[in-house]
Amino acid sequence: NMAVAFKIFRRTFCTPAFTISSAELDSLRRNTKQAGCEVNLPEQAQRRTVAILVGWAASKPKHVGKYAPLYMDLGIPCLCVAPHMFHVWIKRSGDPFIQAILAGIATSFATPVSLVLHLFSGAPTVILPKLCEEYSKSGSKLADKLPIAGVVFDSGPADFSYETGTAAARLVYKQGRYNFPTYVAATSFGIATDWMFGSKKRQDLNTALESTVLKVPQLYLYSEADTVMLPSRARQRIEAQVAMGRDVTSHCWKDSQHVRHFAAHPIEYQTQLTAFLKQVA
Repeated sequence: NMAVAFKIFRRTFCTPAFTISSAELDSLRRNTKQAGCEVNLPEQAQRRTVAILVGWAASKPKHVGKYAPLYMDLGIPCLCVAPHMFHVWIKRSGDPFIQAILAGIATSFATPVSLVLHLFSGAPTVILPKLCEEYSKSGSKLADKLPIAGVVFDSGPADFSYETGTAAARLVYKQGRYNFPTYVAATSFGIATDWMFGSKKRQDLNTALESTVLKVPQLYLYSEADTVMLPSRARQRIEAQVAMGRDVTSHCWKDSQHVRHFAAHPIEYQTQLTAFLKQVA
């Protein structure tokens, strides 16, 4: 039967236009490792999509890597990266970080591949300002070569305001993990860093979130119990994006702590993320 023979030939020797070839996956592994990424590749890429998972302050790629199976089960390669603490706190110090990641992905593919960004906690303040600048540059081909399909905000975008810092310090103090002098020191540190870096980082983040580059589907995962990304702040961010006409989906838990939603509610978390990825990827 000629039809059957053609299907076997195509599966054996041809890579469908909507998937990523094994050669491209090898290239992706080589080029992005230089940017400090932990590369997680499915046995076979089922979509022409790459996910970038950027962790929270003090995280490591292995911590972010626990989320990789959620993507690989859908045949999506994912790059797990953890920004340095200074990238999170100091204004624009993470710019070379995201530039290296984008360059590594862009050089791995001859034809376009879409990106899904999965950003934890304060990672949006590290990634989004420079990313939006690069995509918005005159003559930039990134939007054509690496179109952004969607963004997942997990416990974020935390902008490290004075209010969230003191709320977290207050909770830790009530739990008896630190004494009162430590609480005062932590609060003072929060005030100082907010004065030196916080306001500028929030301004850069707000500019990025208003950019047309991020006029893509967004998923917000947050909790009423989060003392770093306060639920009221998360709802403000969601309402602002909806007001700009963005396609926004959100899910709020009652009890999970900051960047602990997957650990506390693995089935619900996977359900929410999978539904979103099937929509955008």
